[in-house]
Parts: sequence; structure tokens; C-alpha cells
Amino acid sequence: MLLVAVAVAAGALTVRWWLPGVAVLLGFLEANDEAIGVLADLATIFQFLGVVAALVLGFLGLRRVVGGGAEEAAAPAHAVAQGEGNVYAGRDIVGPVIAGDRNVLRVEMGEELYERLRSDAAPASLGVAPPVPEAFVGREGDVAELKGRLRQATRDGDAAVQVLTAVHGWPGVGKTALAAKLVHDEEVRGMFPDGVLFASLGQEPDVLSTIVSWGRSLGVGDLSDAETVAEASGRLRAAMLDKRALLVLDDVWETAHALPLAVGGRRCGTVATTRLDRVARELSPRAEGVYRLEVLSEEKALELLEQLAPSVVENHPSEGRELVRELDGLPLAVRIAGGLLAAEASAGLDVPGLLEELREGRRLLEEEAPSSYALLLGQVPLTVAALLCRSTDRLRPLYRRRFALLGVLPPHPVSFDTPAAQDVWAMNSDPRMTLRALLDRGLIEPAGDGRFQIHSLLSAFAASMIEEDPELPSLREVQLRRLRHYEVKLGAANEAFLLGGRAQRDWLGVFDADWEGIRAAYLWAASLMEEDEEAADYVNRYAGVGSSVLAFRLPPREFIRWMELALRAARRLEDAESVVTRKANLGTGYLMAGAYPEALPYFEEALADARAAEDRHGEAPALGNLASTYSALGDTDRAVACAEECVTVAREIGDRGIEAKALGTLGEIYAELGRPRDAVRCLKGQKDVAHEIEHAPSEARAMRKLGIFYRELGHPWRAAVFFEAAASAFEDLDDREALRGVLLSHGILCAKQEAYEDALGLFDRVLESAEGDGDGAAGAPALMNQGNVRDAQGLPDLAEDLYRRAIDAARDGGHAGTLGDASWNLAQLLEAKGDRRGAVGAARDAAGAYRSVGNPNEERVLSWLRDQGVD
Repeated sequence: MLLVAVAVAAGALTVRWWLPGVAVLLGFLEANDEAIGVLADLATIFQFLGVVAALVLGFLGLRRVVGGGAEEAAAPAHAVAQGEGNVYAGRDIVGPVIAGDRNVLRVEMGEELYERLRSDAAPASLGVAPPVPEAFVGREGDVAELKGRLRQATRDGDAAVQVLTAVHGWPGVGKTALAAKLVHDEEVRGMFPDGVLFASLGQEPDVLSTIVSWGRSLGVGDLSDAETVAEASGRLRAAMLDKRALLVLDDVWETAHALPLAVGGRRCGTVATTRLDRVARELSPRAEGVYRLEVLSEEKALELLEQLAPSVVENHPSEGRELVRELDGLPLAVRIAGGLLAAEASAGLDVPGLLEELREGRRLLEEEAPSSYALLLGQVPLTVAALLCRSTDRLRPLYRRRFALLGVLPPHPVSFDTPAAQDVWAMNSDPRMTLRALLDRGLIEPAGDGRFQIHSLLSAFAASMIEEDPELPSLREVQLRRLRHYEVKLGAANEAFLLGGRAQRDWLGVFDADWEGIRAAYLWAASLMEEDEEAADYVNRYAGVGSSVLAFRLPPREFIRWMELALRAARRLEDAESVVTRKANLGTGYLMAGAYPEALPYFEEALADARAAEDRHGEAPALGNLASTYSALGDTDRAVACAEECVTVAREIGDRGIEAKALGTLGEIYAELGRPRDAVRCLKGQKDVAHEIEHAPSEARAMRKLGIFYRELGHPWRAAVFFEAAASAFEDLDDREALRGVLLSHGILCAKQEAYEDALGLFDRVLESAEGDGDGAAGAPALMNQGNVRDAQGLPDLAEDLYRRAIDAARDGGHAGTLGDASWNLAQLLEAKGDRRGAVGAARDAAGAYRSVGNPNEERVLSWLRDQGVD
């Protein structure tokens, strides 16, 4: 029987049918704990069986297996943190059901998966500045001056507060471009190793969401549970005390918007940009803190114009100089003028002709400006206003109308893609000719990766043009087009998110790029939902079509706010089915936030509603969520009862997804109750059902959890089988993040079994994968565990170097948990080496890192420090 099992398994593995092979092998080995030992013995007797056994043993990844168990590794003299985070038996198959519009299971929610994917989905506009314009000239002195001010922030360790510079200047003078230039400067990045936080505020910013996103990117925990903006700001400020970060607050309209975001410590630098002199003075009461960004000099403005329209300036050098003087050296105006001249040169427009048109346009504006141009006056010089008017007037009527319609899209640094323009324009044909015409004239700008952005001044001007043109739809209708576009984007991202693997990762990238556009559209609808039924419908629908990706993308408290608004909208619409679903998801939000008592009544009400309506499809997820909530509250009897009933209902209605979910929940509960056989039975049931319904991501996660579970129970060969199977599955799914997690778990197993070279090889694979994805910080846990291995091998110097590399990588990536673990391991190693001072410093770093994320390991470190006589 053994030979049959091995032969079938080996044959299956040979033809890459690895899951059937694993299934056959596991089926036999479950009943024969000594089978691995038998294989090893046979390997010494028969050459042929030795090949087969070597194949299987190599597949298991273990070198030292005796009988059915394994010898425990000789641990270093000090305790070792392994850095898996919150990954232990069953954890990421536990969690709430996210109900979509049909009130069915949408996604498996779990702590590890939630944190990873939520971090992946951080929007690019938070922490990353917009690109520097290709034609960036004449700002060398400004860049040098601001870099000097920022350099002072890193040197003045005795400063009481952060160094804050308020950059003030005309709209279109290049404030955002200058800020982007600073952020992308290598020297500036070196000054601030803890990173850059960038936010564009505008007239109606969501300050709390920005604070929450900054906190998440810095690894300081979830700030969305703060009751007020002031509380969230204070908590972030406390976490920033010892940071060296650069904060950029772009396009500030009100001082009150910026102050809660000026959270840097004394070694941070903060740059704020504003068009309003009043705001600049309020942000930096010291006169030397305000930096006036002047227009370009005549020479530099002419250089910029020459870059944009070289042949025109070459033929009319003196008139070109006169033109940039007329435009007051404003970079935005020079760009538009250069684009207009270059685009119209073949049609006969030259610099003298443009000068004549601008002078005539200025005269007309002085006499009586059209209402749509009124917003330009007072913000830019009259000649510049005339240029903007002339540039749009000279567009083909169709292009002019399409430019106007772009006014409903958020201005830079938020970007939009070609489909967004296409949907706002309600066109089915290729829009690239229009986009090229607008790009050529400087009316929109490239934002990289096939995306575009529009200057805030031009965006407001474009929106005002909509009401002036009777051939255009109403502003409300264009806003509804925008809502429809982002609803489709949100729904597509949600569906791809559920698929996992490459589709999930690719669409998360699309979602990230469009997130600010989605949010802006949603907030516009929310502002009108009380008086506009169609707007209320969109608020409700956004919550429905994007329920799963929003639950992962948003911090729990922000997800709760979205669902509260959606519930209000559903009630206003008297949509009973949506009311039930939104209430269920409100419970989900509280469950994700750890507010279990607040979650419980929502789930109880959802269950009662489903039973009253005889809705078995609604009853099953309500029971599953109640099981998770009761388990979190410590009421295991009720938790088991709800989970078992959920399994029963799911089987009755044929919902295998809910069945798998409930089995996973039962497995977790049994594990916590100390019933390992029941836990394994349920976890395997969850895996088997996921396999039957071909939900590969769920099956792969279950196999990884079984691997961790068996590892902790002392069954290394079983753990190795599940780790290898899970790794193969994640590799097929092209889910590299999850693959790294499995390899890390398997490496820790090998290290425990003293299979040190195997462990190092697995950790190397983690590092190679992280570097291949351009995310060196993702390799921090692998570096730390390599340090653990080298320490166990009696190579403390190598271990110390690896711990320090892990600390640097974790700090760069904002991974506070790994930072704490690596610092704590370093502290213990340094103590063993006799370096008490270094050990105390590393322990303090560990305690601070643990404290920032509420990790209970902080108390263990503090206890050690007290034993050392350190306060």
C-alpha cells in the first residue's frame, strides 16, 4: 500500500498534477505517522525507491525527520521573534461575510489578508507627488532655497517644532510642480528616510481620511476610530515625534484644513503651497517662513516657450520675448501659449498674430467679461485670462465642448484615464484625437501611465463653460455621467478583487489610480442625496457594487461611514432589500474595527430580518457573522451553535462558499478551545469545499493555515506538505505576496527542524520575490529570520548584520510589527555579545515600534528594560 501511494503521488507530481498527488499522499500518511521514516529506510535499501523517496522528501523540504516527528531545533540562548505577524492556525479564514447587493458571500475576510490588501490598495496620490512636468525650467534657485530650508530641519535637533515653509504664488505659477520636484529629489529623499507624505487639499478636503491614510502608510495603526479630526491628528502627531519625514500640503485654501496635517516632529520638514497670501501668513507667522514663488524671469520664460514652440520662437525672437512679458512670466500661461502656437503654426498663427489677439482679448475683458470668464479675473493677470479664453475659443467647437465637460473631473494631482474622458463625453469612438489636441494646447497635462490631469484653474474654468453652452448637457447630467463611469470602475475592481491572483493585483492598481476620482464622485452624490433621489441611488449602489474591495481598501471606521450613508440612502429610497444588506455590512464594519458589542445587534437584526422574510440566502451569512462575533466576545457555545447552523443552512441552499466559510470559522473556534482534531477536521473541510467549487485563493489560504497549524502541533512533515501545496497554488495564481508568506512560514518550519540551509534558501526566495516586485521592505521578515538562523548556527556577527538590514527595510516600508521584532531580536543578541548599551537602545526601539501598533509584546520588552534597571 505504501508503494502504491508513493508511486501514484510521484507520478502525479511528475506530470505537474500536484494537488491529486498531495491528496493521495496525505490520505495514506494521515493514517501512518511513521510513513516518512519508512520512506527514509527504504531509500537506504533500494536504489529505485531511493529516487522516489528522495523526490518525496525533497518535496516535503525536510532533512531531519525521524519516525513521524522531528527533533526540536536547538534555539539560541535568547527568545526569537519569527515575524509572521498575525498568521496562525485558521486566522485568515475567519472574519465577516461582506454582503453585496444579493446578500451573498462575496469574499473571505481575515486579519492577515485584510491588512495586506488594504495596505496594497493605498492610493498613489497619498504619499506620492504628481510627476514633474517634462519642461521644468527656471526653478533651480527656488529648489536650492527650499532644499536649504529642509536641510535645516534635519540638522536642528534642538528645534521646538517642525520647520514649516509656506510657498505662496499665483495660480499656475508652478507651486505643485516645485513641490513635486522636491519630493522626487534624491537628496531630499535622503534627508527624510521615513518617507514623504503628500496630500492635495483643494477647497473641500477630507482631512480625516488623509490623516488615516498617512497613519496607515507609516504603520502607526488604524486612526479611523478617532472621534474627531483633532483626536486623529494628535495620535498621528505623537507617532511622528521621532520620525524624519517630509510632509507636503499642496493647494491649501484654508488654514484650518492644513493645521491638523502639520503633524511632523522637530526633525520633520513641512512644505505647504497656497495661492492665498492670508493662508501663507497664518500657516507660518514668522515672515521668513513664507516663500514667495515668483513668476519666471524673462529669459527663463522665453526658454520655456522655445522648448514648446521652437520654430515659432526662432522665426520671431523679439515678439516671443514680448509675449512672455505680456504673460507676466506665468508658467501655466507660457505653456498654453506655447502649445497654442505650436498647434496653430501650420494654420498661420504666429507670435505677432497671437499678441494682437491677446491685446484685443484684454480690451474686451476690461469692457465686459462673459460670466464664464469671471472666475479668471482676480486670480490671474488680464492678459493671461485673455490667453485662456483665446486658447479655448480657437479649439474646434467639438473639442471646446469636450474640454468644458472635463470640468466635472477632479483637478490635479488627481488624474483620469481615457475611459473616464470617453464616458464623460458620452462617446463610443476613440477619444485620443481630442485628448491629443488638448494636450498640444497645454489645456491638460500627461500624468504618466496613459493618464491625464487638469490644472485646478482650468478645471473650474471648464466647468463654468458648461452652463454657457446651450448645446452641452446640464452640469448635473455630466456629473451623473461621471458617477456612472466610476460605478462601473468600482464594480469591475470588486469582481476582479474576488478572483485573487494576477487579476486582483492588476485591478487593485487600477483602483488605486482611480480611488480619488471614485471618492470625489461619491462625495458629490452624498452631498445631494437628501434632495436628489438619483444621487441617493448612486450612494446606495456604490456601497453595493464595491462592498468587498471597499471593505479591504477602507479603514474600518471609514467603511462604517460609507455604509451609514448608504443605509440612509436606502431608507430614503424605501429599498427594503438594500436596507437589510447595508445593516449587515455596518455590522461587518464594526466587526473589522474590533467593536464587537456594536456589531452584534446589526447581525442579530439581519438574522431576524432574513428569517421573517424566509430568506435562507440572507440567513446563512448572518449566522456566519454572528458566529465570528460571539467567538470574538468569548461566547464559544453560541459561536459553535451559529457556525454549525450556518453550515447546515448553507448545505440546504447549496451555497458552498458560505459552507466553506462556516467550516473555517468552526476550525478557528475549535483551535481556540483546544480541540485540535475538530479544528483540523473543519479546516480540511473548508479546504475541500473550496477545491470543489474551484475557489483557488480560498483553498490555498486554507492549506497555508493547515501548514502553520500542523507546524505548531509538532507535525513538521504534514506542515511541509501543506506549505508546498499552498506555495504551488499561489504561484499558479501569480499571487506573489501570498507566495512570500507561505515561503516564510515554510522557512520557519525548516529552521525549527535545524534544516538551516533549506530555511536560508526559502528566505532567499522571499527576498528575490520582494526585490522582483520592487518592494524591498517586503523582505524584512525574511532578513530577520535569516538572522535567527545565523544566530542558531553560532554566527552572531552575521546575525547582527541581518537584523540591522531587517530593521532598515521594515522602517523604510513602515512595517512597525517587523521593526519591533527585528529590534527585539537584535537587543537580545547584543546582550548575549556583552553590548548592554546597544541592547538597551535596540530594546527601546522595539518597545516604541510595538507601542505604535498596540502590540502586546511591548510589555515583555518593557519588563526586560526594567530588569536592566532602565526606566
